[in-house]
Amino acid sequence: MPNITVENVDAVFSYRKPGGHEPALIRTSHRLAARMILECCPPGRERSLALTNLQQSNFWANAAVALKEVIDPATDSDEVR
Repeated sequence: MPNITVENVDAVFSYRKPGGHEPALIRTSHRLAARMILECCPPGRERSLALTNLQQSNFWANAAVALKEVIDPATDSDEVR
């Protein structure tokens, strides 16, 4: 997550419509991983946590894609433009 400041708070918390092929690839890969977890792991706390963390991973990967236009690629850091 980029550093949030008074200057960039509006940019960070603005809606960005998903675009490109990245969101679809992220969803597909996470869906496949979830199916493997469901098929290979017995029901229980560990499987639940694996699926929960996979959901979190999906969320943060999509957030990274959404914020790529806000993060300055020239600095290769999480500094917001």
